[in-house]
Amino acid sequence: LGGPDLELLEQLVRLDRGRVIASGGIRSLGDVLAGRAIGGAGAIVGRAIYDGSFDVAAAMVALSAG
Repeated sequence: LGGPDLELLEQLVRLDRGRVIASGGIRSLGDVLAGRAIGGAGAIVGRAIYDGSFDVAAAMVALSAG
């Protein structure tokens, strides 16, 4: 996983045509937070959960706190 294309995600958010969900390359809580910081509405995390590199419980705590 190489991380999300944050530049493209930001361009899509700026179009203001609806909520944008990041999908593909999400590998860490940092990726989710970076997407959120630029206006993303959410993220789909798949492989990183499957391979154990993404802690869902920790992400839920972090995201609900801020």
